[in-house]
Amino acid sequence: MAVQLTKNVPIIKADRKRHLLCGVVLEPETVDLQGQIYSAEEIEKAAHEFMEKYRNIGEDHERPADAVPVQSYIAPIDIPVQDQVFKKGSWVMWVKVNNVDLWDAAEAGDYNSFSIGGYANVAPAS
Repeated sequence: MAVQLTKNVPIIKADRKRHLLCGVVLEPETVDLQGQIYSAEEIEKAAHEFMEKYRNIGEDHERPADAVPVQSYIAPIDIPVQDQVFKKGSWVMWVKVNNVDLWDAAEAGDYNSFSIGGYANVAPAS
């Protein structure tokens, strides 16, 4: 069965001077909004496919955003950041926001998380 997947993860760190946002895109062994859990291996595969084929940032899953991914990596260990931890195996991304209005909206809290959207074939848990 194919389902649409959405996962919102808070933006953890921002560099105001350079208009950079950072956060976890997917975290392993954590239940998402659809009740799905992803392994570290699945997350790494998704992160690599995104960088190889897509590299696009959207706004509200509706339109392209004037922003680009500038760093994308899999956390090799648990990494403490501010008052949270990037869990080992998490997909971490830094995004440069080029549009001033979009940056202002992110700073105001209108955009406060990364959200991965897509489609997947899922099977019931056995």
